[in-house]
Amino acid sequence: MIIFITFTVLFAIDNNSIDLVGSLELSEAEKEWLSQNYKVRIIINNYPPYMILHEDKIEGISIDYLKTIFEFNKIDYEFIIAPEKSWFEIIEEVSKKENFDLIPVIRPDDERRKTIGFTEIYLSSPNVIFTREDYEFISGIKDLYGKTISLHEGFVINKTIKELYQEINIIEYGGDIENCLYALAQGDVDAFIGNLTVGSYT
Repeated sequence: MIIFITFTVLFAIDNNSIDLVGSLELSEAEKEWLSQNYKVRIIINNYPPYMILHEDKIEGISIDYLKTIFEFNKIDYEFIIAPEKSWFEIIEEVSKKENFDLIPVIRPDDERRKTIGFTEIYLSSPNVIFTREDYEFISGIKDLYGKTISLHEGFVINKTIKELYQEINIIEYGGDIENCLYALAQGDVDAFIGNLTVGSYT
């Protein structure tokens, strides 16, 4: 059983280093869990800039958060690198408590809350519409009625778009987000709707 430790923390950045300053108040259950020295297994796949896989190292925004928080609290952890796993597989495995315990980046919804425990939101980035530079001006999602868009398979936003905007044709792409953007660049779709930070970085 994993107990999610909640706390307020401030980061002071100086000369490219991060120092943890602030207080941490733990419940008795959290203290008891920490005393067991459980090793938290963290699933990592490629989702830049939050999680970036290189041949010899792992980095990214979420990786920095995790390392800082876990090391400050002396929590043992290991990264399980699985670039081949889809979001569907990852969510199913964590729901069943198989193979790993924690997903660094996942958007909560009512369905996921049935089987997954969520911390407070620590990062937020809006979903936006990406188009080619030579494409007609898009003022909002209704301008995409009758058009074809790409979506990243397995993401919460997909269900919302399918339910609310049935006039839009949708193609879902698995694998890395590059597949969605490549389809857009090649003219296979008119737009891509996805995470602003991830899409812009990619």
